[in-house]
Amino acid sequence: MSEKTELFLDLLIPNQKRLLNYILTMVPNRTDADDIMQNVIKLLWQKFDSYEPGTDFTAWAVSFARFEILNHRRNYSRQRSYFQEETMRLLQQQTPGTISEADPKLEALKECIRKLPGRDMDLVHLRYQREIAVKTISKRFGVTVQSIYKRIGRIHDILIRCVRRKLVLDDSR
Repeated sequence: MSEKTELFLDLLIPNQKRLLNYILTMVPNRTDADDIMQNVIKLLWQKFDSYEPGTDFTAWAVSFARFEILNHRRNYSRQRSYFQEETMRLLQQQTPGTISEADPKLEALKECIRKLPGRDMDLVHLRYQREIAVKTISKRFGVTVQSIYKRIGRIHDILIRCVRRKLVLDDSR
């Protein structure tokens, strides 16, 4: 194994989980996040000559991840319903320049989702984990498509506020 390859792996491997958690924070679908992660790793290797040893590898990697997430969202935004633009902007603001703190945010989001009322949790599960179309969900719930979109928007707002509160409470402890 070459020295360059060894250095790359020494930097990537301990940061791989944090990088994936960052991507999952921005892209709710695990399969899409895995695809983005693969693209990011490929890009990191291709651009590794531009990495300056001794600098923050994680921050460097996140800059590629951000680009790939935006590129992915642009390419697939018509096919899939992701977080509303305002929600994505707020999540981006909540994400640190380095992702050393990404795990607590992801854990806070998971905890906040668990606190949702049953019907809202079902809606999140159907839409983002099972990737069921909004039209199908509206038929299942017996409501209009527009009301499902409005409810998803309200859930996004609730989750953002909950995550913020949880992170502030955790920081004060």
